[in-house]
Amino acid sequence: MFYQGKVIKECKSKKFKEYVLEDLNTGTRAVIVPERGGILSSFSLNSKEFIYFDEENFYGDERPRCGMPILFPCCGRTEEEKYTVSGKEYPMPIHGIAHTSAWSVKEFKSEEKTSITIELASNEESKKYYPFDFKVTYTYELQGNKLTLNQIYKNEGQVPMPFGFGFHPYFNISGLENVELQVNAKGALNFMTGAVEPFENPVKMPIMPESHGLFMGAEKKIISRDKVLGNQIQVEFDEHYEIMMLWSLKEKNFLCIEPWNDMPNALNTGAKNLLNPGEELKSIMSITIGIEN
Repeated sequence: MFYQGKVIKECKSKKFKEYVLEDLNTGTRAVIVPERGGILSSFSLNSKEFIYFDEENFYGDERPRCGMPILFPCCGRTEEEKYTVSGKEYPMPIHGIAHTSAWSVKEFKSEEKTSITIELASNEESKKYYPFDFKVTYTYELQGNKLTLNQIYKNEGQVPMPFGFGFHPYFNISGLENVELQVNAKGALNFMTGAVEPFENPVKMPIMPESHGLFMGAEKKIISRDKVLGNQIQVEFDEHYEIMMLWSLKEKNFLCIEPWNDMPNALNTGAKNLLNPGEELKSIMSITIGIEN
C-alpha cells in the first residue's frame, strides 16, 4: 500500500509474518510482528537501527528479550510468579502474558499516518493465567520520526478486572558509559534502602547496581543520548505511566527504557487499575528517534 510517501507491506521472516511501516519522506521504518507478542522488532532511520535485536532469542522458544515486548496484565515479577483471585491461585510469568501471545491483525492502512491495529483477546489459554475476559487493542502509527502506540484496555467480563501495563523497549547503545538521560520524575528509587531519592539531570549511566534504575512519578518523557552513536531517543507517555524502569546487562549493548503503569507484584498488593464490566481505559506512548551530528 502506498499513500504520499507512506507505505505498509507484509513480508515473511524466518518464522513469522511481519508488517513493515515506512515513511519514505523521512527514511523511517518500523517492523511489527503480531504473532510474536505484537512486538516492535525494528525501528530505523535511514537504515540506522535503534532497536536491539537478538535473532536467536526472537526465533526461539523463550520469552522475547529484544525488540519491544508488551507488558500486560502486569509489569515486572509477581512474587513467586503467582497470585490469588477469589481464593484460587494462578501462575503469572514475569511481565504477564501479552509478550508471549499471538495477536491478531484487525486493520492496516497508509494515509497521513501509516498504521496497523492489532488485538489480543482473552481465550482458554490466557485464562490459565489470568481469569478475566478482556480485549486489548493497539494501533501502531508511524509519522515522520515518531512511532505512536494508541492503546485500549477493555473489560469484557462480568466482574471487575485488575491489571497493569507497560512496555520494555530494548535500545541499541555503544556502551552505558556513553549514555546520558534527561528525566522528568519525582525521584529515583534506591534499591538498597527502598527510599525515593533526588537525582541530577542529565543522568549518567549506570546509576544503580547491576545497571538497574527506577524513577518514580515520571512525567511526560525521557530523552536518551548516546555520545558515540549519535542516537537520540525520546520516549513520551501520558499520565497513566508514572514509573520508568531502566535495565541493561554489562555484556550486552542495549539499554531498556521501560514506561510502567504499575509496580511489580501489583496483582498481589492491589493493582492500580480496576475496570468494571464494559469499561475501558485508553493510553498513549510514543518513541521518536533522531541522529545528532
